[in-house]
Amino acid sequence: MIKYKIAVILTAVTLLFSGAAGALAAPAPEPGGGGGAGGCGGGGVAGFLGFRAWDACLDHDANGVPQFKALEDVWKVAIIVVEFFIKISGYLAAGFIIWGGIKYQKSQGEPGELTQARQIITNALMGLIICLLSVAIVQFIAGTF
Repeated sequence: MIKYKIAVILTAVTLLFSGAAGALAAPAPEPGGGGGAGGCGGGGVAGFLGFRAWDACLDHDANGVPQFKALEDVWKVAIIVVEFFIKISGYLAAGFIIWGGIKYQKSQGEPGELTQARQIITNALMGLIICLLSVAIVQFIAGTF
C-alpha cells in the first residue's frame, strides 16, 4: 500500500514539475495551414500542463460555441486528442523512469530487486522513445492535411 502511495505521489510531482512537456509533444501544426480564430497555429492559450482545449483549432460563434464547418475541422480536433494522449504517455513514462530509479536505489544490491528496477527503467525508456516517435508521425500526418 505504501509503494502505491509513493508511486502516485511521484507521478503527480513528475506531472506538475516536468519541464520536458513542450519538447515531448510540441503542438502539431494546424491542418490546412490556416490561422483560424481558435488560435491553433501555435500561439493559443495552453491549459493545465500545456494541454489545449479540444476545440482550440475551431472557429467559435458569438456565444463561444465551436463551429464545425468542414470535414477538416474533425481532423483538427482529432490531432488535439492524439496530442493529449501522447503527452499523457510521455508524463507516465517519465514517472516510471523516476520510480525505477528509486527502486534501483532502494534495492541495496539484491539481485531480484535490481533486475526488477532495471526492467522498469528499460520499459519506461522504450515507452518514451515510442512517444517521441509518435510525435514525429503525428506532425508529419498533420502537415499533409
